[in-house]
Amino acid sequence: MNKPTSVKKPLEMAEPSAEAATSADNPDIPTIALAQYWQLEAGTANKLGLHSTGSLSYQVLADRDRKNLFIALTQNDGGGYFSKERVNILSIEACLDAYKAGALFPSKAVKGTYKSRSSNNAGFLTATLRVLGLTAAAPNADSKHIVAGDWDAWRKKMIAKAGILIELPTDADDEKQAEPDSLPDHKAHGKTLEIPAKKPQ
Repeated sequence: MNKPTSVKKPLEMAEPSAEAATSADNPDIPTIALAQYWQLEAGTANKLGLHSTGSLSYQVLADRDRKNLFIALTQNDGGGYFSKERVNILSIEACLDAYKAGALFPSKAVKGTYKSRSSNNAGFLTATLRVLGLTAAAPNADSKHIVAGDWDAWRKKMIAKAGILIELPTDADDEKQAEPDSLPDHKAHGKTLEIPAKKPQ
């Protein structure tokens, strides 16, 4: 498992992307609304599925005022759709509140934190929570997890980081970018889909 890498560079603005061009620059390119976030940490996490391969990249973000923390998946180097939505850590904690006493929970317990319908979101998020030390593997249950760590201390530690100030699409634009119906995360779905030929009339 790769360790999270903390971002040390202070107060550095990301360059605007080509997608952020205004209609004055090119009337054929729609303007995408951007919002500022502090990128406090970026790292990778191994997938937890028994038949999953590859790793995930994630970011820990704070809003401009550093009042809210978010986790966002940014890349998947294996198969499987996922959403890049920024998930509020409070939403995740609310989903897992009933399990804080030590009860085992499946990945789908955090499914409700996403707007996107991708079936991989919950599993990928749970893998990220584990590398952040907020969950752990359940004993004697390969597909279950337990809540771990001190979430309050983790939040304070993250908020205290310098971070990098970056620009990302607003939630409205992010929702449009969310993946549609997904396929399970395994190699069988790496094939190119083909439209069957029409039968002769």
